[in-house]
Amino acid sequence: RIFTPPGHQSRDCWRCLKRMDFLTHYGTIHKTRAAPVQVSSKSKSRVIYGSLAFVVMIFGFAMFYRHATLAEAPLSAQVLVGKYNKSIEEEVNRAGALWSEMSCQLSKRIDAENIVSYQDNLGQIWGSACGLNRGIFTLAKYPGKTFNCGKLPEDWNAPNGVADLFKPGRDMDEDLKHLNDYMGGVFNTTAGIGPSSCAFQNLAHLWCGEDRFLPWRRTPWASRLGHKPLRGVNLGGLFVLEPWICPGFTDWGDEIRDQYTYCKNDSMSLSSKTNSLKHHWATFYTEEDFKLMSKYGINTARMPVGWWYFAAATGLDPLHYITPDNDIMTDMDHPVTRVISWAHKHNIQIILDLHGAPGSQNGLDNSGIRSMDPDAERWGDNWFFSEDFREMTVTTLKTMTHYINMLNKNGVNNVIMLELMNEPWVFGDMSVVRDFYVDAVTEIRKINNTLPILVCDAFRHEEWHWLLRRRGFSFDNIYMDTHLYHAFNPSDVASDNPHDDMMKQITASNMAFGYGRPFR
Repeated sequence: RIFTPPGHQSRDCWRCLKRMDFLTHYGTIHKTRAAPVQVSSKSKSRVIYGSLAFVVMIFGFAMFYRHATLAEAPLSAQVLVGKYNKSIEEEVNRAGALWSEMSCQLSKRIDAENIVSYQDNLGQIWGSACGLNRGIFTLAKYPGKTFNCGKLPEDWNAPNGVADLFKPGRDMDEDLKHLNDYMGGVFNTTAGIGPSSCAFQNLAHLWCGEDRFLPWRRTPWASRLGHKPLRGVNLGGLFVLEPWICPGFTDWGDEIRDQYTYCKNDSMSLSSKTNSLKHHWATFYTEEDFKLMSKYGINTARMPVGWWYFAAATGLDPLHYITPDNDIMTDMDHPVTRVISWAHKHNIQIILDLHGAPGSQNGLDNSGIRSMDPDAERWGDNWFFSEDFREMTVTTLKTMTHYINMLNKNGVNNVIMLELMNEPWVFGDMSVVRDFYVDAVTEIRKINNTLPILVCDAFRHEEWHWLLRRRGFSFDNIYMDTHLYHAFNPSDVASDNPHDDMMKQITASNMAFGYGRPFR
């Protein structure tokens, strides 16, 4: 039902939508190394003339070699690798699709029978798109020619331009083909293409090729879900307290604002706080909730946890955090394990998510510690600027991988993915996050080389397309987590009519595809 129109090439990307998050799969980056050439001299005169001649010769050979090999290696880069600062030459097969490889097509929900109901949208399209690119666009079917909204191809039989399209008596199916070609032409002619370049009042969508359409069909967990898309919810507020999710848990305020300050606060006794947490872990979600999830068609739950639950098993000090008495690596009645077991019993798969990293990766209460710094750009700096915190996070993830292996050995094999970290701070240095991901995946693969791994894009979306071209992200079975919130902007206010609600849902779908497309 999705098609590539004549004159357009199939594009190399795909879409995967689910209620909870949007997951995308990376391509593979292959790396080769070349030994450096060293030159030494014994006298000044020989250095000056001999070195110059040698450099010219080497430069000429290098340019010839580069020209000869670029056909096979379209992208090469000199990069710095790891803490040893060693320079290597890297041949990079990029992870993802370029905008130039994509096409903008008429949405498949538009047909000859319902196009009349979209007349308002069409009018807005002509009012906005006709002025793009100084009013000029090109069409692949008509090489060497340019068009505008008042001058369309002669075989479209529209002498008055777009105003003639979809008039009564015209062939609606043919006009839909023309509209599809028009959208693709404007998109391909636009400089600086982005997600909004294929908006067209929500009558269009980006398309990247049949080979990556419906990617959930090829995931490692596809058979567990009955070869259906992943449909899930978050188990928020259970093991990482968030005041907006658990408003009645305690008297939240500046003094007690997150799980860390709750555990540290001296106004309550340790036994009182411990008993409250134990009651919360046992009752905030129950087995009945997983029965309902299964009944409603939910097949996956993302389960946020804090690093402190694995601190003892990792050999770290949990600081003031109160943790269960059970040994998480051996006791199947540990609160975390008990919830995963409930999910397993009712055929709900689990994404185990490190929501709170040592030092706090974002300065938000969902990391366990909320920053009181008035400058929001500095939230998360403790993690970003501390190699110790990042190494502690990697060590924690190694323990979590051992934990998943333990569950599998005990027949609780429903953890389908490990998320390395939730929402690194959006204002942080994403190259630091990228390097952390590389280090973490490298260590995890030594423990479990088939475990699917989920990485969060930290709301930085398109940057990851080029970030993953550096420092050899040569891993398989890695997925991207994109969070699209529709609550914090004026345009997210609830609509007062069904039509606007529908348009917002369509926009949300287009946003998800647009922002995530570099990884598909």
